[in-house]
Amino acid sequence: IEPVGSQIPVTITVSNGDLRYAQYPVIAGHFLNDGVLYAEKTIDKYLGGSLAAKHRLGLYPGEVGTNAIFGKMNKSDFEGSIIIIGLGEPDQLTSFQLSKSIEQGILNYLLIIRGKDVSKKSIGVSALIIATGYGGLSVEGSLKAIIDTVNRANDKIKLLGDDSYRTVQYIEIVERYANRALNCMYLLNKIASKENSTYNIIIGNKRIINLLGIQKRTPMD
Repeated sequence: IEPVGSQIPVTITVSNGDLRYAQYPVIAGHFLNDGVLYAEKTIDKYLGGSLAAKHRLGLYPGEVGTNAIFGKMNKSDFEGSIIIIGLGEPDQLTSFQLSKSIEQGILNYLLIIRGKDVSKKSIGVSALIIATGYGGLSVEGSLKAIIDTVNRANDKIKLLGDDSYRTVQYIEIVERYANRALNCMYLLNKIASKENSTYNIIIGNKRIINLLGIQKRTPMD
């Protein structure tokens, strides 16, 4: 299914560093039958074991379309919420399924924050590059799925016809490794220059935003 251009422009930036310093709620993916690994393991540490507890209780997302939202712990220095989305089986994931899972996670988040004191805050999501390892998607495919998803979630929220529901104004792509962050910025500029009638994005910062926790080189594995 080809994405249809949204009427609501979204500003997108790339940040290089530790996801602890992300500006917005962080979207991360989880494959069916996986443990709490990689980025999720880092997030779990920041949230005092909340992810591992939900996983051990059998309440963790795994199937495509499932999600769980975790709020900030009082004693944590990690500021944001986390949106964990189910990715199904690694060898069966498509960009359409990825979009479906991210969209449902974002819509759930937007429903949760309705009526909360966020009126003066910019509404955004911070996303890791999801499913490009053994999920099998290209970085460009993952970026397009994230953008397309935000567009569709915004359009669906607008159809409710109620201004108390907020839409996503910003996407922050967070990447720990410098070379991968540079590749993300290159691909986003390519999308903005060649396919913006479809994706309707604004590159919010012409340079990569440096956070703490940058790693210069991608490990071989």
